[in-house]
Amino acid sequence: MLTDFARSEFERRLDAAVDAFEQHCRDNPSVDVRDYLPQLTTDENRRVAIELLCVDLQYHWQRGNARSIVDYEREFPEWLADKLVRDELAFEAYRQSVRAGEPIDRESFALQYGVDTQDWPTWNTASDESHLTFNEHNTPRELQEWEWLEHIDAFPVQGDQVGEFTIECELGRGAFAIVYRAKQVDLADRPVVLKMTIGKSIEPSHLARLVHTHIMPIHSVHSHDVLQVICMPYLGRTTVQHALNLREAVPRALARNTTVRPGNTTAGLETVDGCLRIIECLAEALEHSHGRGIVHSDLKPANVLLADDGSPLLMDFNLADDFYQGNRAYLIAGGTLPYLSPEHLQSLQSGERPTCQSDLYSLGVILYQLLAGTLPFPHRQGDFDSLIDQMIADRQQPQGSIQTHNPDVPPSIGALVSKLLAPQVSDRYDSATSLLTDLRRHRQDRPLLHAENPSWSERLAKFSRRHPRLTSGSYVGMLSAFLIAVLALWSYSAWQQARLTRANMRISEVAESLPGLRAIYSYPASDAATMSAANLRLQEVIDEYQLDAPAQGGPFVAVHSQLSPTERQKWTDTLSEYLFLAATHWQQQGRNAATHELRQQAWTRAMQLNRQADRLLHASTSTAEHRSAAIDLQHEWLVEQLSDVELSVSDLTHSVQQTPAANARNAAEVNPTVTFQAPADLYQQAVFHLSQTDFSRAVEALEPLRDRAPHDPSVWLLLGNAYAGAERFAEAEGCYSVCLSMWPESHLGPLYRGIARLQQHRAAAAIADFDLALTRLPGLVSALINRAAARGELGDTAGAEADLTQAIACGATQTRVYLLRANLRRELGNLQGAAEDEQRGLELTPTDEVSWVQRGLAQAKLDPQAAIQDLLEAARINPRSRLAWRNLAYVYGERLKELEPAIECLDRLIVDHQHADDYVSRGVYRARLGHDLAAIADVEAALARARSAKVLFQAACIYSLISAEGQPAEAALAYLEAALALDPSWSRAAKLDPDLENMQASSTFQTIVAAAQARYQRLQQTPLSRPFVAPD
Repeated sequence: MLTDFARSEFERRLDAAVDAFEQHCRDNPSVDVRDYLPQLTTDENRRVAIELLCVDLQYHWQRGNARSIVDYEREFPEWLADKLVRDELAFEAYRQSVRAGEPIDRESFALQYGVDTQDWPTWNTASDESHLTFNEHNTPRELQEWEWLEHIDAFPVQGDQVGEFTIECELGRGAFAIVYRAKQVDLADRPVVLKMTIGKSIEPSHLARLVHTHIMPIHSVHSHDVLQVICMPYLGRTTVQHALNLREAVPRALARNTTVRPGNTTAGLETVDGCLRIIECLAEALEHSHGRGIVHSDLKPANVLLADDGSPLLMDFNLADDFYQGNRAYLIAGGTLPYLSPEHLQSLQSGERPTCQSDLYSLGVILYQLLAGTLPFPHRQGDFDSLIDQMIADRQQPQGSIQTHNPDVPPSIGALVSKLLAPQVSDRYDSATSLLTDLRRHRQDRPLLHAENPSWSERLAKFSRRHPRLTSGSYVGMLSAFLIAVLALWSYSAWQQARLTRANMRISEVAESLPGLRAIYSYPASDAATMSAANLRLQEVIDEYQLDAPAQGGPFVAVHSQLSPTERQKWTDTLSEYLFLAATHWQQQGRNAATHELRQQAWTRAMQLNRQADRLLHASTSTAEHRSAAIDLQHEWLVEQLSDVELSVSDLTHSVQQTPAANARNAAEVNPTVTFQAPADLYQQAVFHLSQTDFSRAVEALEPLRDRAPHDPSVWLLLGNAYAGAERFAEAEGCYSVCLSMWPESHLGPLYRGIARLQQHRAAAAIADFDLALTRLPGLVSALINRAAARGELGDTAGAEADLTQAIACGATQTRVYLLRANLRRELGNLQGAAEDEQRGLELTPTDEVSWVQRGLAQAKLDPQAAIQDLLEAARINPRSRLAWRNLAYVYGERLKELEPAIECLDRLIVDHQHADDYVSRGVYRARLGHDLAAIADVEAALARARSAKVLFQAACIYSLISAEGQPAEAALAYLEAALALDPSWSRAAKLDPDLENMQASSTFQTIVAAAQARYQRLQQTPLSRPFVAPD
């Protein structure tokens, strides 16, 4: 029965105040909480203020504008002087930091803000994963029942659209999650499973690290309102628990005769061997999980899915982060307790973490239930603490023989079950590997190695099944002849095997370098030291196997001849990719070359390597499926670049129209089955498109490759680079995180993730990544330069200057490093050092796209024509460079007042990128030229893509320019007011911008700007540093 408690007058007033503030926050993101705070006169008013300040902080974090206690101290000193207000707000700030995945601990909070954090959850950053743990008397504060009920309406129902998914039906629900079957509309309506939870869980991170046949994989992770959505393949809906429930209705005598049919996911559980097969698969999954430091902690039949072919898949790794460990209702209602080991039950009271052996105990309970049809322990009831004590006592008692429930169970398996369920940890299996050994030995009719073999009759029966002809007379004679033959062939076989082993080891050594090389050559901005080491590795392999011109009987052929046909193809694919990557290097060198002659030399060398890669593949096989579309695409590009250079006859035999890639495309138009989708070719296509900054095509090559090779960290790294190039930085960050977990020794994962986080203005998290990259590769120049940018964004000018100084000491020669340090030294008051850096930066010839842009901007004020030449050079290196073309438009339009060339630059940008900023900037230039309708069209296109303060401000400029003189358009004032509501710092620009001159004298304009300036002064915000972006 539900009881309705009467709510007090204060509670109603509190709800009304919070509801009103939340409504205004949704309607107007710039709302000021100060306007809603009561006077600090009573305890009730203090409670209202606490709620309002916490809601205000929460909304700032949700909008990506994270605020700290220091910000509130500056704005509300009278409220933060109150200890209770400060403590509550500090906890909310800590909670938001945890939700956002920031590395934070309560001890640091206590020292920094002087608050008592003893009863707070602890943020553990001791490992790659983050865990919430709780004190003995704490319960989880992230997902309490009230929060679940508060957000229950956020969960979809049948027929709802969630992003690219259409909900078909609900498959089940747990304590804090609902699982649905859905269709993924963007991928041919493929059936998928969507698991939705409130807030973030660490399950996707675990599953990304656990790539195994018997662990449920994930396709992707999404956010939908307050929900985290995990997308997984749909493999049916039958779990082992369902199968057990169904089996209870089937008499065992009848079940023994059950025929196993495809799709009959319960029949296999009716035999001992079928049950053991399920447990062996789960033990393999646990071996994989435990090897990566992940304990499942919630093994039970309901968390084991049975696919249509009967294969089991382990699901639900939520408990692996200890997140629900303190939630007693979940543990009882979720059916977890009956499967826990005695030490795991004890840990629910003591707070200790369960171990891998606790998972093996739970697996033993499942095996007992499968074989016996019942749980090994009696069912208990009572309050939580007494229930736990009873269950621990039950497990401390030795169990009776499982044969009493099922006489078909062999004695050795009875001993195996007893060892799994032994009361003392020391008497159990020490690892999943040991358990697997015994399960496999039993399946092979061999005696167990780690458990007892109590029955000699069973051992003799196993021996007889292994050697059915061993006792026959004819067999003895045959055995003697066989032994003589074996002795004669042994020496030759051993020599041949050793030769083959050496060849395979060398193949593995050469192939191990490919993931890192792919990542480096797909990212043209890699620093000189990293690129130099990669070039050295490439040349070592090319020289060792004489790949420039393989000789008959040379090193390549010597290894090639020792391999099977399949291994030969892998060996050829590997070495041809080395040649392709070397050609990619020289292709990039040609782009960066300072003179026409040097460009032609580099591209000629790239052509030679490209043709040798093609010859190597062609010599290996003539089938189309092993040709490389990437090599042919690269050849097309090089032919185009070298069209004015005399090439050898062999290099000119293929024209752009006659290359194999072009022929393949023509054939595909006639016969759609002709494709180039071999994994090696997809890798190379991705690298080619990334080196060409054609990120959409790179994504097209990499997404199917990710699905086919989810265990390969280089796929995730390359896909992250493609997403980052397409400015999909959140997705890129996710890819880099997966790569980092799979490739823990590499510096590339944290380096690239740090860059992605920096692009999202999460400077603190980016610095942590750059620190990790520098730990793995000290002196990494690119990490130092980007850490300097992150520190500059946080206002740490001295730290940023120190990083750039260290980067120069480590060999950084890029022009931009000196120009950036000049700006920082000027801010620090070191004018002489700034002047020296600026002179040095202008004297150096840039060698990369960003340095050309940076030098161009440094010259824009005094020598706009020289700036244009530098920016055009950056655009030549990267024809799709948004940085180059946007700053070209800026110099033409704002410095030279040449509006037509500025519009042409923005036209080029819009073709490749279609950013709101580019549309609205073009609209300003069109409005200045009097092209009113075209300018309005640009405003509409920009607002359809984004409604940022900048876009709204420039929309106001456009409508001001096209309105009659002295009569400001209402639209211009409305857009200006909306822009200043989002960011009042634009109020200063509004007073000075000549594009707004038509309405600056109006009283409405002055009122809007004055209100924004007052609000801006209250906020006392400092503009963030953006070192690589020019003003519009």
